Amino acid sequence: MLSQKQFLWLATLILLVAAVLRLTDLATAPPGIHFDEGANATLVVNIAFEGYRPIFIPDFTGKETLWFYVAAFATRLIGPHFFVLRLTSSLLGLLTVAATPWLVRQLYPDDKRRDQLALMAMVVLAIAFWHGIIGRLAFRAISQPLLQTLTLGLLWAALVSHTRNGYKLGRQQVTLLIVAGVCLGFTGYTYLAARLFPVPLAIAILFLLLADPQRWERLKALAVMGVAALLTFAPLGWTFLSNPGLFSTRIGQVAPQSLTEALEGGRAALGMFFISGDPLLRFNNYFQPLFGPVLALFFLVGLVVVIRDGLRSQTALDWMRAALLIVWLPSMLLPTALSFGGISPSNLRAIGLVPLIAVYPALGLVEALGWLQPERLKPTLWSVSLGLLLLVGGVITFNQTQRWASTPSLYADYDGPALAAAAFINEQLAQDDLSVFVATKHFGHPTIAYITDNAPQIKPLFNGRALVLSPHRDTLAVYTRTAEEFPDEWRAMLEPYQIAAPVGPDEQIDFWAYHLPADFQPDWPAIEPQNFANRLVLEAARTLPGQGGGDATIDLMWRLIAPADQEDYTFIAEVCDQWGWCWVKANQLGEIRRGRNTVYFSSLWEEGERVLTRIPIPLPEGVPPGDYTVRVTVATAAGGYALPVIDEAGGFAGAYAEIDGMQVVANPLPTVSNVPIQTETETQVAPFAALQGYDFPERELRPGERLNLALYWVSIGRQPEDYQVELMLDDQVTLYQGNPVKGSHPTSDWLAGEFIADRYNTRIPFEVEPGVYDLTVRFGDSEPITLGELSVRETTRQFDPPADLSLSDPLATFSRQIALLGAIAPESVERGTELPVRLVWQALSEIETSYTVFIHLFDETGMTLAQRDRPPMQAGELYPTDLWLSEEVVDDTLRLAIPPELSPGEYRLRVGLYLPDTGQRLSIPNSAENAVVLPFTISVE
Repeated sequence: MLSQKQFLWLATLILLVAAVLRLTDLATAPPGIHFDEGANATLVVNIAFEGYRPIFIPDFTGKETLWFYVAAFATRLIGPHFFVLRLTSSLLGLLTVAATPWLVRQLYPDDKRRDQLALMAMVVLAIAFWHGIIGRLAFRAISQPLLQTLTLGLLWAALVSHTRNGYKLGRQQVTLLIVAGVCLGFTGYTYLAARLFPVPLAIAILFLLLADPQRWERLKALAVMGVAALLTFAPLGWTFLSNPGLFSTRIGQVAPQSLTEALEGGRAALGMFFISGDPLLRFNNYFQPLFGPVLALFFLVGLVVVIRDGLRSQTALDWMRAALLIVWLPSMLLPTALSFGGISPSNLRAIGLVPLIAVYPALGLVEALGWLQPERLKPTLWSVSLGLLLLVGGVITFNQTQRWASTPSLYADYDGPALAAAAFINEQLAQDDLSVFVATKHFGHPTIAYITDNAPQIKPLFNGRALVLSPHRDTLAVYTRTAEEFPDEWRAMLEPYQIAAPVGPDEQIDFWAYHLPADFQPDWPAIEPQNFANRLVLEAARTLPGQGGGDATIDLMWRLIAPADQEDYTFIAEVCDQWGWCWVKANQLGEIRRGRNTVYFSSLWEEGERVLTRIPIPLPEGVPPGDYTVRVTVATAAGGYALPVIDEAGGFAGAYAEIDGMQVVANPLPTVSNVPIQTETETQVAPFAALQGYDFPERELRPGERLNLALYWVSIGRQPEDYQVELMLDDQVTLYQGNPVKGSHPTSDWLAGEFIADRYNTRIPFEVEPGVYDLTVRFGDSEPITLGELSVRETTRQFDPPADLSLSDPLATFSRQIALLGAIAPESVERGTELPVRLVWQALSEIETSYTVFIHLFDETGMTLAQRDRPPMQAGELYPTDLWLSEEVVDDTLRLAIPPELSPGEYRLRVGLYLPDTGQRLSIPNSAENAVVLPFTISVE
């Protein structure tokens, strides 16, 4: 063994090397301030100066707090500089390096290899590239290894002292156990991966208890640590019990979704030691394993030594140490092995391997040196080996760190462009009174929020598909390079107002900045203003052409006239043809689903702002060429409704605004394999065309209902003549005959290679008798192709008014199409129940449109207090108006829910019909509301 003085001198030298590796160029390596670092910096400032005292931070998918309080203390001590945060992490990493030899000496108290093992392990950790990199970041994960080191070292020191004290718990042992318990409890406040630390610790303690004859005395001692740990962890534990989502949110985001993913994650985690490591440049040189080839070899030797020493265990503490070292690797690898939903393997999530990961190669090195002869040379060889490992390993790690820090793409990885944009914004705000809007890949980029001086004057945009113009002052619009899909057309439009486009150290533009005057106006066609519920007005729109399998695009300009009452209003565009078929819905992200407006959150809307938005609309393959209409709506998922378009009087004017002129062109190179076709046929129907397949979803209809059918044609070559399409039932009833796409896209216009989705919404004639028919299609003179059987079921119709209806004149006639013959309802109803209202209708002619019935309960002021809207029903099923024949009578009962909070009293009912797409009511002569008030009152009790 070394003398204490020798040991301390060597440990100090190793710590100095570790410090050089971790502190050199700390302010600039890595460059920039990463998104997560910016978020952490803001939280630290809140804790240090604004009284924020969280037990667990729920923001940003949840963060443990120990590192934040340490960084906040350093910030209060030194000042609110970002460098202080990275320095905090580096010092915590250095403390772990310093504490590692102390821990090893506790693990091997009577082993003659103790000092050599301790110093070798210290060297291995000191030159560990990945631990040094994580120690350079303002991340909380670096605090986990230090608390693990302290917990294990204090526990072993207490148990060794407990043994030497004859299993009596003296003051020294109790103190060590209490402090160990406190460190164990605080480990839970470090990082997500620390939640697995109790697993190897518990297994090691179990082996101790099984091997020790004085297990009850050991249990008493361990109980002291357990109580201290539970009391320390209790606030965080109670927080998790009270809010289970805080515990599980991040785990659910990265957990594997299948056994295959879990196995792949485990394979990647095992390979990270010496095959292929973390693929993220942010934490590693691409795919660099944890150990180089030399240390990897000694790491494997060390694993063998651990197992051998375990089998040779003489004491209970030997068994405990062996169990800990054997289960440590698989246990602490689980956070990265089971995070396949994130990046796997991950150096950050594997941080829990420290400090014991350094013990295995140290054991291998010391064991290899022990094989050498003669004995007198061993101290010299050991000293030389330690020096070489420290020197050569330190130089290699230093070079690796420099290479990592100088990698050009690291600048963007650490959000250097956002940092540059923030500094520029500060300069501009110091000179001018501006409203600032910043577009980045991440909404409300915390790096920009942390660096900028006047955050309330700065609003974030999520990506580049929006431009907001202030109503109060000039606008500074900044788009960082990460603001995806900043439109080229917009860039050209804004070029006269560009004031900056600096180039970063990686020779790419960091951001584009535009100073826009208050009267700036885009050169887009103005439209008749469309008022959406007195919250915003659509004032201008521009469409850009698209093709099937690509994007169509619409640019919209809105004027905000009131604050939003929901935080998630989204702009939705639907591309519809002239027959009313809407081919696609899209939100601003271009996804075919309704979603939140993630470009400019409505929680930030300010009255008077003008918002320019772009919606790329991905068109499915096969959309026929032609002119289309874009239906624009504004909806909220949280509120569960869409804002209606209203007229000047505040009345309902429709559910959407229509923008004409969207042009779709043919796609000569379609990807047909991406089209979900219900039934594929690939039947050639002409020398130049084939029927690729068809969708025939509804196989049972009533006379008057519409057959939804899609035929998918493929053009093999050009054809100058026009071939017609004929749809028939049993070659007897013609449903359609004419050019494809309802006559709008004749075959003479088809391009070679074109794919055409030919959709039909054809009514089954009323005169078709009930029965089962073959639906066939004929293309030109080809043989008919049977698509399948269609069942036409019988419809029971009534042409005489019901006998219990007292007839005089109809209560109302709607647009000369439908008469309300009568209405019947109970005289009274209880609050919180339903009021059945029987309505008897009669069709005055054959109706082409399906209308919706509404019924309102209103008071003496005319205020609507209860409402029910739905299409008519008969005999328990929907019976829309476009199925009615002339003179047919429809007896329908609606059930109107009476609010439980409604005051008792007398109320009236009004009834009407409207078009569901636009909300336009059918007219009633001499009625301003186009609704009929029923000639009786309802007593609500």
